[in-house]
Amino acid sequence: MVVMDQGRIIEMGTHDELMAAEGTYYGLITMQWSAGSDVA
Repeated sequence: MVVMDQGRIIEMGTHDELMAAEGTYYGLITMQWSAGSDVA
């Protein structure tokens, strides 16, 4: 996977690697999870 910001690659790796790094990808995924938990 590749994570881009303003046309630049900022992170690369597998889902597990990116989650372990707790960077931008991690933030996006955890934000999505928390938003989904509020849906009834």
